[in-house]
Amino acid sequence: MSLKIYGANAKVFIQFNQGIEELAQKLSTGLELPKIRLNYDEYPPHEMIGMCEVLGFAMWLYPSNIFENCKYEFSIETEECVKEINSKQMCDLSLWLARYISVICKLETMVVNFENNSGIAFIKGELKELANIKKIDIIE
Repeated sequence: MSLKIYGANAKVFIQFNQGIEELAQKLSTGLELPKIRLNYDEYPPHEMIGMCEVLGFAMWLYPSNIFENCKYEFSIETEECVKEINSKQMCDLSLWLARYISVICKLETMVVNFENNSGIAFIKGELKELANIKKIDIIE
């Protein structure tokens, strides 16, 4: 008998007009997470980012300039999952996490499929389909 082990990941964009410190506090409290630790990223442009670990998940909070209206990205990934990533055995929890954050933390969230420029937004937990999503050109 051969069992397959799966990992999980998610990427959610969050609309929030205050600073990363306030968003980290709101997510930590609402999602009942350990305090999200904030530090400056070691890579340019050395922005403030957040990190937290709980129940085998690593979580990151980043400023994002991919979309005009969603200033932050919240990503999670199961820890110790290199084998699962390499064998494409990852469950994408993005839609669930976006809805959950929207309902529990009262935030507007968005999940995007970059391949077909579409996405799903959650406003007060209610689903809204998005079409023709445009990324802002990022100069690196």
